[in-house]
Amino acid sequence: MSSALMITLKANEWVWSDEHNAPCRVIEAQRLWGQTTCRVWLPGKDMVVRVQVEDLNLYKRPKFGRKLASRTSQQLLGWLML
Repeated sequence: MSSALMITLKANEWVWSDEHNAPCRVIEAQRLWGQTTCRVWLPGKDMVVRVQVEDLNLYKRPKFGRKLASRTSQQLLGWLML
């Protein structure tokens, strides 16, 4: 990922971490001494880690958000119907 694309990274945005081979959510981005790093949350491991921005990919965004919300709402509706 180039530093020009870093502008598009915002807190709460979902991206793909090549280092962890998993989707993650951006908590914050920081540029210091010419290096850009991001603190991200890995929901699969329930961990917050710092990664180089080059290890994040905007083009492999996970698409599970909508499906997860739909499945959760279906489960809640099923529990209410009991």
